[in-house]
Amino acid sequence: MTTRIDELRAEGLPDPLGTSFTLAALWDDLARRAGETSPVAVRQRFEADSPLTDLSGWGERLTGSASAPSPTTVS
Repeated sequence: MTTRIDELRAEGLPDPLGTSFTLAALWDDLARRAGETSPVAVRQRFEADSPLTDLSGWGERLTGSASAPSPTTVS
């Protein structure tokens, strides 16, 4: 988690510890780091919620938007 926090700061998210992320985003990131594949439902939700190639936009996407279906968040 420390490594991911450092990456998010380097990618321009000023306060990663104060940002809420969807459980799908966290699950997908942890699976990726472990060399595993996320379950289909997690991957579909993650892909629907955030752009995969532009990490600079993740802050807004991972917190859930008004148009997103009520995400489960982890603060």
